[in-house]
Amino acid sequence: MTHAHTPVMKKEVMEKLSPLSGMFLDATFGRGGYTQGILESKHATVIALDRDQTAIDYGRTHFHQALETGRLCLHHARFSTLSTYVHHESLDGAVFDLGLSSPQVDEAKRGFSFSKQGPLDMDMGLSQKKASDLLNTGSEKEIARILFQFGEERRSRQIARKIVDKRRTHPFQHTQDVTSLFEGVPHKPGTIHPATRTFQALRLWVNEELEELTAALTHITHALRPGGRFVCVSFHSLEDRLVKQFLKPLQPTQPSRHVPQSLERPVSPFRVPPRQPQRPQPEEIAHNPRARSAKLRWAIREMRS
Repeated sequence: MTHAHTPVMKKEVMEKLSPLSGMFLDATFGRGGYTQGILESKHATVIALDRDQTAIDYGRTHFHQALETGRLCLHHARFSTLSTYVHHESLDGAVFDLGLSSPQVDEAKRGFSFSKQGPLDMDMGLSQKKASDLLNTGSEKEIARILFQFGEERRSRQIARKIVDKRRTHPFQHTQDVTSLFEGVPHKPGTIHPATRTFQALRLWVNEELEELTAALTHITHALRPGGRFVCVSFHSLEDRLVKQFLKPLQPTQPSRHVPQSLERPVSPFRVPPRQPQRPQPEEIAHNPRARSAKLRWAIREMRS
């Protein structure tokens, strides 16, 4: 059971999940970094999910011994369906690593990166939509709403207008078709690329990521046993805001423009330790610049649901 990928804040995640004894959920298997860390304890077993078939194939190749001995169960599934794979109050811990994995970003044909030429797909797996669907058929109003809602893009109307104008003569097929909309837009050193928020919005829309997270958080409440640990690593404000709101004690969550459905949870069953969110150490960011935006939140299940 060896692999090269080390997930963001692995050491901190393992500390929060400890003691590593019992059954754990890795809701976003990826390349199995957190799963490997958990399985280093001989007293732990893991149920792992991933919506990306390439992640499942990787796990079957690199974790075959754990699969054969029954210490790992690996399922090709969205984490919103986790209640299908775990029983009520059966988990001693769960970890969510939200957003894209490095292999997904690095593979041009997936269409996630504005710095690589690829098809406008952006499907993490098990999605019924592609980014090109919205760009080529969505109304200007709908496109602007999605850019603002999922990308927090202040220039959403202006960009939507450019998209509709461009597609009249040049349908959107590749990532560079979108990136070209931002040619000439000022870009100061140290700031995000002007296309970043548009690509984020398209990706979240294609994969219904915030809706998925909303459903998964509701299910994990019931899947953790009292004393079980919940750990979540997020990479942008929409995800982090949703997790923070979910864990907020003694208060029902309220709908927002990002996720209009309320999380039906009148009283939080979690105890949230202080000094959150936790951020990566400078040494980790220097080694892996993609870790710079990571935020870790964690909580301990207390009350029975």
